[in-house]
Amino acid sequence: LLKILEEPPEYIIFILATTELRKIPDTVISRCQRFDFKKVAYDEMKKHLEKISKEEKIKVDKEVLDKIINKSDNCVRDAVSLLDQIMAAGEKHITVEIASVVLPSSNVDETINFISYLINKNAAEAIKQVNKMADEGVSLNQFINDIAELLRVMMITKANFKTNSLGLDLSNEAAKSLVKLNKNISSPEIIRL
Repeated sequence: LLKILEEPPEYIIFILATTELRKIPDTVISRCQRFDFKKVAYDEMKKHLEKISKEEKIKVDKEVLDKIINKSDNCVRDAVSLLDQIMAAGEKHITVEIASVVLPSSNVDETINFISYLINKNAAEAIKQVNKMADEGVSLNQFINDIAELLRVMMITKANFKTNSLGLDLSNEAAKSLVKLNKNISSPEIIRL
């Protein structure tokens, strides 16, 4: 491998891609050009997905696009893959119900409501919401991950107050809701949650 990387035939270009750079030996890294890819901003991702759906002549609801972007963690490949899986249903109009076959059914609004119940120490409503979601077949594991992610985002916005500059994978409305919640909680309390 090292020999062929050092002196490849002129008609061959090798592209090595990894998410775990530390596992690549230094001898290989020293023979390569390195390009670091970053997460794609929410608005750019949304435009890209809208372009794809327009080219495919399929209408996709805004809520579905939001869910795809949130689930993909700003990774274009994952977002396009999720969109492809949803479009494979063969529908010309993709609604939240159609997308729920592929996407976990927890959503940002439910997660924000739950965090709000926690902050306001409203245990009865929090438990009621969890029971309702369980009855509806929502993935509670995904819901837990969503809660942890939004609490992480709250810690960042609490320290920075500039949600636009963070490249968060949230809609503007969700980001504003989190900033409002931040006014009712301290950083140590967020960490405890």
